[in-house]
Amino acid sequence: MKKNILVLLSMGLLLFLQGCNFANPMNYFKSADSSRLEETSEEATKEETSKSSNSSVINTNETSATSKGETTESTEAEVNTESSLLVYSIGNAVNTESNSLTLEDKNYSVNYANYDISNANALETADLIKIETAINENLASNNYVIVVTSTQTCEELSYFLNLTLSSENKIAIISTEILDDKYALVDSDITNYLSQLTTSELSGNILTAKIGDSLENVSTNPVSNENKIDITDLKDLSYVSIVYDYLGNDGSILEKAISNSDGIILVTTNKSGEVSETANEIINSNYSGVPVIIVSANENTDLSNYHTPTQSRILLSLALAKGANMDEIKDYFTTY
Repeated sequence: MKKNILVLLSMGLLLFLQGCNFANPMNYFKSADSSRLEETSEEATKEETSKSSNSSVINTNETSATSKGETTESTEAEVNTESSLLVYSIGNAVNTESNSLTLEDKNYSVNYANYDISNANALETADLIKIETAINENLASNNYVIVVTSTQTCEELSYFLNLTLSSENKIAIISTEILDDKYALVDSDITNYLSQLTTSELSGNILTAKIGDSLENVSTNPVSNENKIDITDLKDLSYVSIVYDYLGNDGSILEKAISNSDGIILVTTNKSGEVSETANEIINSNYSGVPVIIVSANENTDLSNYHTPTQSRILLSLALAKGANMDEIKDYFTTY
């Protein structure tokens, strides 16, 4: 009986072990290890997949970070990109020797050049052409130009450049006094006017100011680059005299000027713009063909293209040097 019970127990245990895959205990451990490894592999795959997915995001961020770094470097490059400013003085030097300045996180090298003339207050019309040529030649190597001249010659020079000098960037013509043989212009003035040049919304590209004042257009009718007057072949301008008409003058000055000039700017002090009877008789009997342009000494704000006597002289000098006839001269004064 005991034997039968032991046999039955042995057979049951065997069946149990087979059902549990314990027939060969090593197979169990192998199976267990295989399952564990498979689970580990799946987890690793999931983790790798997760890492891969995160890696894309991180790479994007890294790319972004790198881009930021590159942007920062680019920004730094922009900050450190050196633009250049030319300070061009007429006759005398300026009272500053600074070779660089920083404006709005941008570095500027400051270059200096000088138009050699013994008396800055006595520019000739030929000097205007030479100055325009010199500035034009320097535009290729300088982003901005500040021209420093005397108060006596500023209007003539700035208006001439307004008519003739083409520039993508704005140019400042600054008038100031001469103290101890140098222009009264210091570093802070240069920084101030460079700042105004880089931010100005004025329509003209040739701007002017008396030292300490804000830049403004040279004239009521700024000239665009497309309409600049070509002076490539000119060495000098025609000789034009300014004669003031007033009540009671005998007309002798006007007669002499007509005899010795290529053109006349006749300035009337009459608010109506009319000339005196004496002047009227002289210009009506003028058979020499010398052009006479009548302008008012008082600025007429009703005219969008008002010309001061000095501006009129420069414009007529240019027109005559270009060979303009009377009809063409009228066009010059209408256009410019």
